[in-house]
Amino acid sequence: MVEAAGNGAQDLDDPCYGGEGFPDGKGDSGAIIVGAGASSRSGRTPGEVLSYSTYGSRVNVQGWGEMVASAGYGDLQGGDETVQYTDQFSGTSSASPIVTGAVALVSSVAQQKGVSLTPAQMRSLLVKTGTPQKGSGGHIGPLPNVLAAVNSLGEGTDPDPGTDPEPTGCTGLASTTGALSGQGDRDILPNGSWFRTTSASTQHACLKADGEFALYLQKWNGASWDYVAKSTSRTGTEEITYSAGAGYYRWMVYSWAGSGNYSLLATGL
Repeated sequence: MVEAAGNGAQDLDDPCYGGEGFPDGKGDSGAIIVGAGASSRSGRTPGEVLSYSTYGSRVNVQGWGEMVASAGYGDLQGGDETVQYTDQFSGTSSASPIVTGAVALVSSVAQQKGVSLTPAQMRSLLVKTGTPQKGSGGHIGPLPNVLAAVNSLGEGTDPDPGTDPEPTGCTGLASTTGALSGQGDRDILPNGSWFRTTSASTQHACLKADGEFALYLQKWNGASWDYVAKSTSRTGTEEITYSAGAGYYRWMVYSWAGSGNYSLLATGL
């Protein structure tokens, strides 16, 4: 299932949409949620999020959300205004068919190679092998790179494109390990508790995981825990650097999909 994220410029991580991750008790179907990115023909930075695209850590990948030509009439082949939509179109409505095409191509090659991909594995493959999102703005994920995805399939082997590199920049930090049982499972660290900073500091963490795990930093606001930093590439390697004020903090490792082990290097452990 490939689903358009929508054109309302909504942040799906907002608490009104259930906050980070899937709503409690809701399973992960493996659906691929698509945001709208700038095309290489627009004069913008290719791959940056377009202003109208819905975004957030639930959005997996992007497609071109503007200047996408279609096989029809309009200015391409003549015709009147009633057929202009078949000239070119935009939005997540144009982005999601691009991703659907990538899924179909990769699925076809995988079948020829004897590789069986679940929906969640296909999603993970496109994320891991895609061209990273450019620019600033909300998260819409990478643009699928079909050639890279196909080349990572191998011959009837695990579709994972290889061992993720070890996180960098966290040398010398305290470490811990753990395991998550599946989508929606989470660990709060350190040891299910929190740590305190009494002055301005830099909080840093590097996560290496087997599954599609995300890393979050939360701060206590006096009544509940606020998300203040996150790393949600879901590629198996996450890193956060955050300039923190005094207060109470905790790390959270969350499974978007899959189960497995993880290792975390972080301040405050």
